Amino acid sequence: MSLQGITSITLTDSGDLYTTVPSITFSAPTTAKKPARLIAILNGGSLNQINIDSGGSYYEDGSTPAITIASSVGTTATATATVLNGRVNSVTLTDSGQGYMTPPAVTILGPSGNASDFVAVGYPNLDSATSKLTSITIVDSGDFYTSAPSILISDPQLFQPFLVGEYVNQDSASDGGILTAEVAAYNDSSEILSLIHVGSANNLGSFALPSTGKYLTGQNSGATAKIVSSTQKDTVDQQNFEFATEIEDFLDFSEGNPFGEISKSTGLSS
Repeated sequence: MSLQGITSITLTDSGDLYTTVPSITFSAPTTAKKPARLIAILNGGSLNQINIDSGGSYYEDGSTPAITIASSVGTTATATATVLNGRVNSVTLTDSGQGYMTPPAVTILGPSGNASDFVAVGYPNLDSATSKLTSITIVDSGDFYTSAPSILISDPQLFQPFLVGEYVNQDSASDGGILTAEVAAYNDSSEILSLIHVGSANNLGSFALPSTGKYLTGQNSGATAKIVSSTQKDTVDQQNFEFATEIEDFLDFSEGNPFGEISKSTGLSS
């Protein structure tokens, strides 16, 4: 039976509607916790060496589990062990002993680690343009797996609807400002968000449409949506004229949204 870490991961479903990288969890190895097995080799009443029949499982790397060698009529042998990758990987005789007539029994302290210490770790790679996962990178292959572990990927975050009247922000506007706008209307079924009063929240920039591929975040609702397309029905000059007219008409906002409508994506991929 081969005990090893995972060597590859195949993504069977890329998921959808991911806006942030999901969490990923691997199941723990199912190998039983067991100590190493050591065998003494005798040569003329003294130990010649100690062979490792099995390195055991779940030993903590860097630990030095104690070794006990059965006594003889003369001098009892002593030895030390080292651990690598959760297994006893070497044994060094520090005293060969004397007076042994037969190979003595050799025992070693059991492992102090657990299966949870050897669980594999992976990182999902997200394509923000499609909101789907593209692959999973192995960060730590784990160990003591005898079969492929199960992998649990968290679901996309549930979409929180935008609130009419709240302001939304889009960071990293083209001119260096923070784009802000007021939600005039939101249609969850058509996934259309209508914005008015588009401008720069930190007064660094001028008028600009929200950028495709970036995210809008509601200041009150916390809703987040990726902009997949935007529509400007009129030119900037026409909009300025319309705004001036509306101001003279006591801010009558009964007209349609002068800035058009912005489509948004509501999900992520896992």
